Amino acid sequence: MELGSLGQVLDRIDRISNASLGMLSKRECIRRFVGFCERLQPILEQLDAGQDGELPVTLATALVGIGRELQRGESVLEAYKERSQFFVLTHCLALTKTMEDLTQSLGKWISLLNCGGLSELKRRIEDLSTEMQHARFYVTDAEKSSLDALEKEVKYDFLIVGVLWRDLARLIGVEPTNSRALEEQVQLLKKEVTMVDVSMDRELDKMRNILKIVEQVTAEPQLTRMYSYKESAEEEPLQPFESFVCPLTKQIMKEPVMIQSELTYERSAIERWFKTCAEEGRSVTCPATGVLLASTEMRSNIMLRHTIEEWCQRNARIRIHKALSQLSKSSSMKSLAGVEEALDSILKVCGDGPVTQYRLGKSHFTSSALEFWRKRLAGGSQVRTKALYILQRIAADDIDSQECLVEAGVLKAAVRSLSSSHVYEVEGALKLLLEISKKPEFAKLIGKEKGALIHLLGISSNSSGNASLSVLADRTLRNLEQIDSNVWEMAEAGRLEPLITRLCKGPEATKIEMAEYLAEKIFVNSQKEFVARKAGKVLVHMLSANSMQKEAAIGALLNLSSLEENVPVLVKAGILPPVVEIILSVPTSSNRLRGNSKEKAATTLANVVAVAGSWETVQIDSEGNLVQSEYFVHRLLGLLSSVGPDWNSKAPENSYWSRFITTSRR
Repeated sequence: MELGSLGQVLDRIDRISNASLGMLSKRECIRRFVGFCERLQPILEQLDAGQDGELPVTLATALVGIGRELQRGESVLEAYKERSQFFVLTHCLALTKTMEDLTQSLGKWISLLNCGGLSELKRRIEDLSTEMQHARFYVTDAEKSSLDALEKEVKYDFLIVGVLWRDLARLIGVEPTNSRALEEQVQLLKKEVTMVDVSMDRELDKMRNILKIVEQVTAEPQLTRMYSYKESAEEEPLQPFESFVCPLTKQIMKEPVMIQSELTYERSAIERWFKTCAEEGRSVTCPATGVLLASTEMRSNIMLRHTIEEWCQRNARIRIHKALSQLSKSSSMKSLAGVEEALDSILKVCGDGPVTQYRLGKSHFTSSALEFWRKRLAGGSQVRTKALYILQRIAADDIDSQECLVEAGVLKAAVRSLSSSHVYEVEGALKLLLEISKKPEFAKLIGKEKGALIHLLGISSNSSGNASLSVLADRTLRNLEQIDSNVWEMAEAGRLEPLITRLCKGPEATKIEMAEYLAEKIFVNSQKEFVARKAGKVLVHMLSANSMQKEAAIGALLNLSSLEENVPVLVKAGILPPVVEIILSVPTSSNRLRGNSKEKAATTLANVVAVAGSWETVQIDSEGNLVQSEYFVHRLLGLLSSVGPDWNSKAPENSYWSRFITTSRR
């Protein structure tokens, strides 16, 4: 039988129908192509019945063309029939385009069929030919969305991976709960990936991404499906019930909520899923079942939440008891290896959450841990380091636990570890102090610990040391800066920035306190210069405020003006007019200054005029007078003649000022 004989063409249509059975029949492009072929079959049978002898040339030519296209179609179906459904899905764009091209080409050949005088048959041929030549095949929106997701590197969180996996399962015609059927398809895909020619198959990355998704989805915790409290020994932690685990995150739920499908999810996870549906313009579904939801309403599953909390508390108590028993036994036997093993167990327990943290903080672990600082153990630094990390976990974001630790005396131990020669012990101590210092009450207590601020400042300023330690120390110091007493201690040690910040931005009472401190502080020259540059303008501005601010500021400025390098800075900040005003002011009930404020102002002015070059052209009042103007000199001489001999003798302490007064008197 030749390729284009009517009998062979009809046989090939039968084979195409058989090849499309099974999973392939679920694909829209396959169903439509096979449907067209089956509509062609009765037409060809009617033509065959009307032929007695040799076929007309046009009919024979058409049948050859139809036979070739059907042969191509059969080859495509046979090739995909042997593939996994995941392979078919990743190649569905190419498959859909191939079936569309075959359908249109087949329609052109069908238009050449010659049916003689059979008008009804001719109409059927024309209708089928026209429909096939204009046929357009498309992938579904769900397929396109999944293919787009597979184009990217798989770095999703568990929520997205889980939903994508369920979508993929449904797209290949398998229910997500049918693990056996899915496993068969995955095994086929794994074989196909190893056999694919990388240079020939552009969809290989999608196939590999499906396998990555499978790895993530199957990496789930083993859950106890049927479990009774009575089946577990009292001293053994209970495994989680399956109902405790969110279908999306695969984690124990903290805030379980029920949605319209009556399934329960972690609130944050299902909210994120609803948001994803809205952003992608897809229908809102239950992610576990795929059921369409008419509402995104969520109801708290209070009973389940209480059950999970009870389970957490019970397991926390059991795990802590076992770990502490192991630690106590190892400590009494003076077994360093045993102590370290016990600390490792406790460190794992800390990851159970806030309930465990609090219970551990209230237990005798803290008192046991503090013994590591009291005893001189071989390898003690390693033990103390692990203890510090456990204490830091206990303290993390939990005020109640922090109070327990502070009361037990943890701060003193942590400060001692700051001087350790072992980097990890210092790091553990810094992390613990950083955590506890977030609360002002505890920040004050840390500042009172002997050597705490000195050690922290040393680590923070050690530019040649470990950079991460410097950062931790600096962050801790910033927390300690909340307390005034700590700020003064830091200033004594040379860290002046917190004091300057409070002086510049603090309330009035704080400004006065900081200025009074600066007035009494004995600085090295570099510190005086730093303070003048950073706070000179603020101090000068305080001279124009109330009497308390004036008195505090003039004392600080007197201290700063004693350094010649500061004079141009202070003059530029505007020191001369308010200082002259203080010197010449007449005391009233509203602006009365203490007796030595005028003396300090005069001495400050003497310090300024002792440095030539910056003050000579500065106006000291609204009239445009200068310091060396006749107006000011006469006012100053009048003041000196009216005051007592004590102040008069103290005012011209500076030799330049003395010469200035002497010259002015002449």
